[in-house]
Amino acid sequence: MMKKYFLWLLLVSIIAALINSCKDKDETAPENPFESLNSGPQIPDDSISSTSFLGIHKNIFAVKCANPSCHDGSFEPDFRTVQSAYATLVYHPVIKQLDPWQVRILPFDTAKSWLWQRVIHERIVSNGDTSGGRMPLYRESLSPAELSSISKWILAGARDIHGNVPSYPNQEPKIIAYGAFDPTFAIEYSKDNNRVDSLSYNPFIVSHNDVVQILSVASDDSTKISSLQNCRLKLSLLKDDFSAAASYPCNYFEVPTVTDTFRTWRTTINVANFPTDTVVYMRFYANDGDHANDTEFPLNESVFYYKTYWAFYIKP
Repeated sequence: MMKKYFLWLLLVSIIAALINSCKDKDETAPENPFESLNSGPQIPDDSISSTSFLGIHKNIFAVKCANPSCHDGSFEPDFRTVQSAYATLVYHPVIKQLDPWQVRILPFDTAKSWLWQRVIHERIVSNGDTSGGRMPLYRESLSPAELSSISKWILAGARDIHGNVPSYPNQEPKIIAYGAFDPTFAIEYSKDNNRVDSLSYNPFIVSHNDVVQILSVASDDSTKISSLQNCRLKLSLLKDDFSAAASYPCNYFEVPTVTDTFRTWRTTINVANFPTDTVVYMRFYANDGDHANDTEFPLNESVFYYKTYWAFYIKP
């Protein structure tokens, strides 16, 4: 028992000595080995102009618009980065177009810039269509100073981060989709449940005596759909060789719907011109009048399922 007592007393003495030695030490902060790196000129205050796109993105879009499930890449405009914001704003078409707002930002013109209307108006009405909700949604409206920054940037030409005024991006036509129907539109051949092996990307199935209407859908950023040129459909038995393909002219065709008019290019195909138990591959061509070469889709370099989707199988 005595031995245990002395061991305990020794342990207490050691702990006390350690505590006292700590108290005797200088309690100032230890030397910073990186102190010398803090010397030299100080970083200047932020000098980005509030009316430049960099300033607008930093002060407004990035902090008030790129919110979760909002303009964070969930849908456009994409305000996550300066580059994605500019690319999805300036001259970018409005998804639901209302006259006179065809693009999100039209340089030099706030009156025709859709973004500007969305940040200043609670509700917008055009030709009976209504679009509501002042941006940013579910947050306080932009301040007069913030609105002024956006307005000045647009009216100065919506310059990019290098100070350049953008030119109108006259792109080639976009070939979007097609539908295949009988002459009376009573039968839709191109439905998913009428495709080889019931796979949505495989050729649709027709009989040898069918007459098929192909309605090709295209869009363009500067040319009306009805004004596209050289519209035609080529058919080939070879998936990647259309050099000797049969060419069929297309006619502009409108399909009225309940809310709009569906604008397409129609081609009539007599399936009897092709052998049975074969796959016939299709390609659509169009030109907007501003490009030397016609736009073609699908392409040889397109992934395989576009080629098989743009095709039909003639059953025996």
